[in-house]
Amino acid sequence: MGAMVFAAFVVGISILFAGSSFKEKLPFILLLLVLIAMLLWSLKMVTTVVINRKDATICKDEGSLIFSRSRRYSLYDFNRLTINEQLQTGEEGYPLTVYSLALQGPILTLALISTNDKAEAERLRDDLVSYLGFPVGSSPVESLHAVVK
Repeated sequence: MGAMVFAAFVVGISILFAGSSFKEKLPFILLLLVLIAMLLWSLKMVTTVVINRKDATICKDEGSLIFSRSRRYSLYDFNRLTINEQLQTGEEGYPLTVYSLALQGPILTLALISTNDKAEAERLRDDLVSYLGFPVGSSPVESLHAVVK
């Protein structure tokens, strides 16, 4: 995909600097803009989740080189930690099992991490449960009061 965008960019630049009118250049300019937008959209997204026990908040930052978004959640909005198993299509059409670790509450669900290894997902769940101080499936409110004090 990157090679295609680069080739279109080179062709588009060569056409732009050729001695033709703006009406003749317009389709190539639009094509060039679309291909550049596709390249920017396909940049790898990076997600960072920070859990602050003292303030009882979760900050989830998602972004790439150009675009970024930050959201804050209260830890009191969640009442259990779950592992969701999903069957997806991997590369070349092979089935792939993905285990997603998520905080769930009565109103919303917050996906934290996804992995192909069930043992790793269970280990991360156990680590997070011990960090937050409440067992899987219980309400975090009572135990967070003990952690914050």
